[in-house]
Amino acid sequence: MKFVLWLFLIVLMQPTKFFAQRAYPDSLINKSVQASKHKYHFSKKKNVKRTKEACINGVVDTTSIYVNAEYNTKYGDTLYNFWRFFCGGEVFISYGYLNTPTKEEYNDLSYGYWAMYKIRKNKLIVEFYQPVMVGTIYDFAEIKKDEIRFYKSRIGRLFTNSTKPINYTLKRQSAEFKTHKIDW
Repeated sequence: MKFVLWLFLIVLMQPTKFFAQRAYPDSLINKSVQASKHKYHFSKKKNVKRTKEACINGVVDTTSIYVNAEYNTKYGDTLYNFWRFFCGGEVFISYGYLNTPTKEEYNDLSYGYWAMYKIRKNKLIVEFYQPVMVGTIYDFAEIKKDEIRFYKSRIGRLFTNSTKPINYTLKRQSAEFKTHKIDW
């Protein structure tokens, strides 16, 4: 009887681990923070044209997703998020999941945020717009065969010396997608 009581208490104390795949409830996600596409420097025609050319050459695989698994001390567990690249220079980055995302979650473009990217040679530069905090953030990565390895981050366009080293890797996984019109 004591064992059943302890098991029941453990389940009640950790509801997100047992009853939800999403790591963050909808009440914590502020969807109004997403900036419109014209705020991004990479949304200009010349950048989009270069990105489409690199997309056609297969530098970034737009038919797959890239998954990042990271240990999160808040939950004491591994959080998974996925990145989905589009040929127009857009990238969708999901919020954290408690398990590897499923096919239905790969097609759900409401649980995450958008960013822009461009490719120079074998380098990937992702532009995040954070209107509340600092403005524009750029993350730099090297593209390998089946992974993308990020190595530095820079805050703002004007402050070129405000870089910091980062270290995370996205691993490519095949996925089936429904065709989506990007509604951003």
